[in-house]
Amino acid sequence: MKNNKQKGMTLIGILFVLIIAGFFAMMIVKIAPLYMKQFAVADVMETVSNKADIGKMSSAQIKALVSKNMSINGVENFDGSVISFKRNGSVRTMRVNYEDRTGLFGRLNAALVFDQEVTIK
Repeated sequence: MKNNKQKGMTLIGILFVLIIAGFFAMMIVKIAPLYMKQFAVADVMETVSNKADIGKMSSAQIKALVSKNMSINGVENFDGSVISFKRNGSVRTMRVNYEDRTGLFGRLNAALVFDQEVTIK
């Protein structure tokens, strides 16, 4: 007699894999926009810091310029109060430190903290 052994996954195993894959896909769909916003914020900061006459501008003028560029780049709900400036001798740095949250499901939220610093030339 021949001994037939089945090989492969059962229906329950396939469902389990699909549930896990669906969970991670949902996480990516929910969290990816936060990272895309961070890339846009970093790009705006780099653009503003490389502006030709940025060294002559006051902190308030730079904040206004950053806010304007944020709206141009489609960054919504950006609070200008998260921008801070620090001077160390002749070097001035601009720092953006903020927390962004998104709802995952139910009462579960994801909170991502972003901290970016650039030197103003």
